[in-house]
Amino acid sequence: AYLMAPGKKPLTKIRSITPLVMAPVIKSTGAVPRFDPSLYSGYYVYGAADGSGKQGQIGETGLPLSKGRTHLFQLGPDSLFGDQAPVVKYPLGF
Repeated sequence: AYLMAPGKKPLTKIRSITPLVMAPVIKSTGAVPRFDPSLYSGYYVYGAADGSGKQGQIGETGLPLSKGRTHLFQLGPDSLFGDQAPVVKYPLGF
C-alpha cells in the first residue's frame, strides 16, 4: 500500500523516516489500516522517505505498533506524518 495526503496528493511535510510504502496491509474501512500478522511472522515492513527499510510488530488488533506511540498512524506531536493524516492507497485489484 502507498501512503499519501488527502486528495491523492503526495505527503508534503515529511521527514526522512516518514513511511511511504508498506506491507502486509489488509484493506479496511476504518481510519487506521490493519495489517495481516500471518504473512511476515507478526511483523510489518515499510519503505521510508530516505530510502531505508524498517520493520515493526503487528499488535493483536492488527494495528502496526511503533516505539513511543500507540500505533504507527498515531496523530499528534510524535506522529511520523507531521500534521497530515495519511491516506492509504491500495494497489489496483486489491
